[in-house]
Amino acid sequence: MTWVDPIVKEVRAIREKIWKQHGYDLDRLCEGLRRKQAGHTSQVVIKKDLVRNQRAMVRVH
Repeated sequence: MTWVDPIVKEVRAIREKIWKQHGYDLDRLCEGLRRKQAGHTSQVVIKKDLVRNQRAMVRVH
């Protein structure tokens, strides 16, 4: 009998639920993700920008 990782099982179940919500259509899934992303006010931070800003802060102080 094959061992089943409960975390992997949960992730796969969630993935299936999300796919089903979007009719197993990649375009609908992407559009849904874009809508969800647009609703968030937080900003994505790019690591190289973060490092550049930290270096600038060191030079100022």
